[in-house]
Amino acid sequence: MATIDAFLVGGGAGGARQGAGNGGGGGGYTTTQNDITAAVTTYSVVVGAGGAGGSNGGAGTNSTFDSGTYVAQGGGVSTGDTNDGGSGGGLQGTPGGNDGGDGGTDGSDGNGNNNDPGTGGTGQGTTTQDWFSNLFAGAGGGGTVGGVDIPGSGGAGGGGDGGLGGISGIAGTANTGGGGGGGGTGVGGIGGSGIVKVRYLTSAGITATGGSTATVGSYEVHTFISNGTFEITAIPSAFIPKVMIF
Repeated sequence: MATIDAFLVGGGAGGARQGAGNGGGGGGYTTTQNDITAAVTTYSVVVGAGGAGGSNGGAGTNSTFDSGTYVAQGGGVSTGDTNDGGSGGGLQGTPGGNDGGDGGTDGSDGNGNNNDPGTGGTGQGTTTQDWFSNLFAGAGGGGTVGGVDIPGSGGAGGGGDGGLGGISGIAGTANTGGGGGGGGTGVGGIGGSGIVKVRYLTSAGITATGGSTATVGSYEVHTFISNGTFEITAIPSAFIPKVMIF
């Protein structure tokens, strides 16, 4: 029986500015689904958008595969001065504020203290990496209005750095689901868009179209950085399940 695997990253959240906690955006969540039974059909693909930057930041949107059968949620928006997300909370830069929120899907927490902006949480573990150990969904670093504080760095996996003073937070890296950096008095950075990947063994003999294609080791990989369709047009008969009648 021929199978396909899917890896999805939701869009990262945008960062917030002074007055909304200066928090970096949370990274998008990730979903890996292996051994999906392949069929000669068309699968819809939606790639999540990054959340808006600005005063309050905005949530990333979901990435989906197969008409929403498989979903990776977008990163969380800032609430006060914390910001949950798929790979750890972005940290605030407002003295007296709180540390960033916890991350999901094996992401680490953001770090910092009550007076300094901190580094965004880092995507880590098998659930925030694809099959080839590429890291996704880092959270944005916290911004700061200035003084002795320095802005936080974005988490590994596409998180944007925080801004200093009137400098805006840096956007999360496109197609990583990274969160945008928090702003100081400047606006927060936009979140990075998500991504969807589909792979199958080249030995399976599947014929398929959609996205950009590359051969990686023993697999054919289709990568989507925008909405589209993954279409299987042929599967060798040896891989099609047979119904036995007795």
